[in-house]
Amino acid sequence: MCDEILGAMPSATAERIVAIVKNERAPMQALEAAIAANPVFTAHLLTLINFAAGLPRRVLSVGQAVSLLGLDCIKPLALGLLVFDLKPPPGSDDEADLAWCIDLRSLWEHCLGSAAIASQLAAEVAGASPLHAFTAGFIHDIGRVLLFRHARDSFGAAVLKTQKEAMTISAAEMSLFGVDHLAIGEDWCQRSALSTDLQDIVRLHHQSLATINPDNTEPIRWSVALLQAAENACYRHQIGRCGEGIVAGADPWSVLGLRERDWQERHAAIKQELEAARELFGFPRGNHRWVHHVRQAKVMPDPQVDRRTESDRSAGNRGQVIPFPLALSALAVPEEKTSGPKPVLLVVEDHSSLLDMVSLFMMRHGYHVRTANNGESALEILAREEIHLVLLDLMLPKLDGFEVLRQVHKSQQGRFPYIIVASARVSDTDRQKVLDLGANEFMPKPFNLNRLLERVQAVEKFLC
Repeated sequence: MCDEILGAMPSATAERIVAIVKNERAPMQALEAAIAANPVFTAHLLTLINFAAGLPRRVLSVGQAVSLLGLDCIKPLALGLLVFDLKPPPGSDDEADLAWCIDLRSLWEHCLGSAAIASQLAAEVAGASPLHAFTAGFIHDIGRVLLFRHARDSFGAAVLKTQKEAMTISAAEMSLFGVDHLAIGEDWCQRSALSTDLQDIVRLHHQSLATINPDNTEPIRWSVALLQAAENACYRHQIGRCGEGIVAGADPWSVLGLRERDWQERHAAIKQELEAARELFGFPRGNHRWVHHVRQAKVMPDPQVDRRTESDRSAGNRGQVIPFPLALSALAVPEEKTSGPKPVLLVVEDHSSLLDMVSLFMMRHGYHVRTANNGESALEILAREEIHLVLLDLMLPKLDGFEVLRQVHKSQQGRFPYIIVASARVSDTDRQKVLDLGANEFMPKPFNLNRLLERVQAVEKFLC
């Protein structure tokens, strides 16, 4: 059964990457080239990597990712991303995917949420590597993703079996497939030439910590504890839906010397970031309202959230030019495009997920985008480049949006950029204040990306 499930690679890109990582003599540049050959995949991979804690700076290119993370982290992340493939399985559609109590997006958010939380926890545990924890967290349930892609109906039946018959997910999978996701995941790691410690973590991540021999496998035990604590947090905060429950046995939080209640706000912030980034990875934005194992689902609108429950996890100033690697032919393009040169947009936002989401969305529609995550960087970009339109947040570090507006209209000579202020501060006083300071529009948060696109398209003919 493992051979049948693992037999087909999801894409030619995966085949090239596996061939490169198995060839010890292959240069690092060969891996970079294989990843960069698919611009959409490259954008997804960089967005994925930037969810990891412990990065010294924002990762903006494949070469930078390989340099910062190393091959041992890049290989499993790239191959794991290719298994998801970020499209519905053959013969299915979005409507059908929404009908099951566990769908591909649920698995995706569970894996990425586990990775992000595990890397955060690892940063507080002596001797633990946040990047290694992130990598292990992302691929730990790769066996379940493969089962989903292999036989979605049987996969759904296994989930329901755990609910109706009080079985573990592994026992339910064994009864239906003759193999469980732990064995499939370990086999995938071996075939992908991943490290033995990642194979061990994938195989043991459902095992009680008390039964993992601390004398011989202490690093693995700590890694499994990080992963189980992260999975527990995903379960408590409903980050993704995996149908696995919580592993019985020793409390992973106490093993790590941490207290779960100290992490509530940070984990809630990760949930918000994941929900904000759904469209970047090709998934529907809304929240599911699941009806218990009934083939009906309803998409709920995103709730209004306080994006400032945690400060931005990215280190250093942005002020960077986002490269434009996305081939429009490979992405969903707008049904109508304006003629003439596209304006240059500056997105000023200190929340990393929202910054990435808006920037990539506008690039998909052909715009050139610059980004800044604080007021000072925004002013530096405006001073040295011709910017046609600014999407400006108000609550920024170093210089807030109000001060940016003051200085723009004080220092800019001649033609001013068109400025749309987007903020969760929606009082009449704030609206009037930003307009008095020279902003052209005020857009309350959260806003719809298509609504933003409509506003930009409406004024772009006056900008260039």
